[in-house]
Amino acid sequence: HGAAIVGVSLEEAFVAAIQLEENAQQQLLAEASGTGKIEPMTPEDVARCVKQSWSPFSIQKRWQYYLDKHAAASKT
Repeated sequence: HGAAIVGVSLEEAFVAAIQLEENAQQQLLAEASGTGKIEPMTPEDVARCVKQSWSPFSIQKRWQYYLDKHAAASKT
């Protein structure tokens, strides 16, 4: 009835939770599109995505984005 998301920091766990949600949405959209078979990612694709998404810089950048988004929404 849910996922347990962990990370070595709050920021990493938060980004993992966001990515899980975004990936689930993309999967549902792909399945609903009716365009045919969905091809799984190759091991090389997975390695490239992990390298891009899980660098300390990438995690901090996404964390800051959501902090800024929350701050902006709080002002309205």
